[in-house]
Amino acid sequence: MSYRRDTIDTQPAIRQPAPGDPRPDVLGRVASIPQPARFGRELAPPSIAAAAPAPGSPAEVILVKCGFRQVAMRVPEIVYVEAARNYVRIHQESGAVFKTRIPIDRLAQHLGTQRFLRVHRGRLVNVERIRSVRSLAGGRLQLTMSEGSTTVVARDRRRAVLAVISAPGERRA
Repeated sequence: MSYRRDTIDTQPAIRQPAPGDPRPDVLGRVASIPQPARFGRELAPPSIAAAAPAPGSPAEVILVKCGFRQVAMRVPEIVYVEAARNYVRIHQESGAVFKTRIPIDRLAQHLGTQRFLRVHRGRLVNVERIRSVRSLAGGRLQLTMSEGSTTVVARDRRRAVLAVISAPGERRA
């Protein structure tokens, strides 16, 4: 098994000289910033980063690595997230779909449990974008989202989904 290092893993940065630096020739050169080998809980992975939220509040904008570019996404515009093998598809209100290689568990941590609800092993749903709920046979629920798509809720997550949806506005606000 071989490992390849993406060229995107090193981000360009312009070196600013220290006061009194005797080497003015290095101004404006591009240097690479090495990424740490392992990511602890306090460090963000290179494929997703939150845009400096206030402590204790969920991020409003996240940066997601899609292919060879970083895409800034507004979290309230995300309708749902679905897992697809090694990838995650992020569906937005505008109809745009972004595919990235982030584990769905890590993305759920960045999106926050206040706004997104795990309705299936491979699906996260924005609670504010749920339009209607319908009961199906076998103890399942079907959620209709604001843009018209439907999602089936797993049987073991039915009670948690109903509790969040039927709760007063203090959780959703």
